[in-house]
Amino acid sequence: MTVVIGATVLLFSSLVIMASNALASYRPNRDSSPIPTVFVHGLKGSPRSTNGMITYFSQYYYGAQRVQTINVWPDGTLQVEGQYQEIDHPLIQINFVNRNASIPQDNVWLTKALHYIKTEDGVSRFYAVGHSAGCVTLLQTEMLHHKDLPIMEKFVSIAGTYNGLLHENDFPHAVQLNHHYKPNYAYPRDYQYPAFNTLVKEGRYFPKDIQVLNIYGDVNDGTASDGTVTTQSALSLNYILRRQLLKIKNVKCTGVEFKHSGLRKSPLVYQQIGQFLWGQKPNRLAPPASLLPGSSIKVR
Repeated sequence: MTVVIGATVLLFSSLVIMASNALASYRPNRDSSPIPTVFVHGLKGSPRSTNGMITYFSQYYYGAQRVQTINVWPDGTLQVEGQYQEIDHPLIQINFVNRNASIPQDNVWLTKALHYIKTEDGVSRFYAVGHSAGCVTLLQTEMLHHKDLPIMEKFVSIAGTYNGLLHENDFPHAVQLNHHYKPNYAYPRDYQYPAFNTLVKEGRYFPKDIQVLNIYGDVNDGTASDGTVTTQSALSLNYILRRQLLKIKNVKCTGVEFKHSGLRKSPLVYQQIGQFLWGQKPNRLAPPASLLPGSSIKVR
């Protein structure tokens, strides 16, 4: 267990105030009430799915540190590692031991984990980051159970599988979106995923003041996909959440490095997330991150 002891700075003179202002020029202001960020992997995922971004934030973002890992066993038992700490940016990883369960089952497990951090850790608000099917789990859990859970303030979706999975029930260019991001075909439910129209109906229950960042990939091979999720499937989140007060920020990552698993490994993606969640850039210790030739990151 790691213990973090906060330091109290007493401002005795204008000189100290000036020094404090200088410090603030390269360190962001501390949150008066720390908001933890919860990370959730997708189907067939594992702790490795989010370990990379958690490690990156812990090393290169001021005030960010992994404080807790919650492993949810198939019988609902929670294996909690670490003790929650009110540092600037607490990071909490949630893992499902059964990696192949359905989204409805993952919803049950995620609800239990989020209820734990509310009742045992005293968390009242949180940010959420999901990858792949983990995005759908976070979305649907918030739709159905938000009244019993901490308040979600920001939601980051990375390669979300909202309307089909490539080569399972979705195919390149099979579905088109209109200017409202409404698909011309909605995939029905299967043994793991809810129907797209179910998510659309439940979208009215998603709190309208949650800010949303939607990151998706296109490996630029003609499939309009990251190799696993088509761009229409990821972008259809905009139609599900069309009632949000603030426009969803869509970030398209184009290039071979932005395949489905590559999105969750990319420091450039991490930097988009860090800016959205905390208004921060990585510190000076972060290794340089650059795009490969022909690649791009564009906000839509």
